[in-house]
Amino acid sequence: MAKNAPKPDTILKKYWNGTERFEDIFNAVLYDGDTVIHPQELAPDDTESSTVLEYPNFTESLDASRDKIKIHKKPDSGVGYELLGLEFQEYISYVMPLRIMGYDYSVYHRLYKGNAEKYSEKEHRGENNLTRDEWLSRMKKTDLYL
Repeated sequence: MAKNAPKPDTILKKYWNGTERFEDIFNAVLYDGDTVIHPQELAPDDTESSTVLEYPNFTESLDASRDKIKIHKKPDSGVGYELLGLEFQEYISYVMPLRIMGYDYSVYHRLYKGNAEKYSEKEHRGENNLTRDEWLSRMKKTDLYL
């Protein structure tokens, strides 16, 4: 590679930046080319997937960043949303499924921590509008939907 040549990851991230290409690849792979995902249903998300895991005896940080991710808001599906991500590899990585699970965990953990803190603050202020299940999990069922 030439000294000032662009990195392949940079080229691919730029190429997949638009919602139309992103939507096309997922419709082709997941839905046999049928148009199920529409560009207006896609929203960019932070590619940063780092998080801190806190255990009673130690704390561990996980540093990770996805190549490209978008949130697909699924109208009238009952699911709410799904995360669609692309990872660019020059070489085969046999641990890629583990990396993807780590990315997914980090995103959900970040959402959960934000909700848990929000509901804990309300509890301390006496704003108890949570059901027992919501209070125990520090998450409302509706929090699963963006």
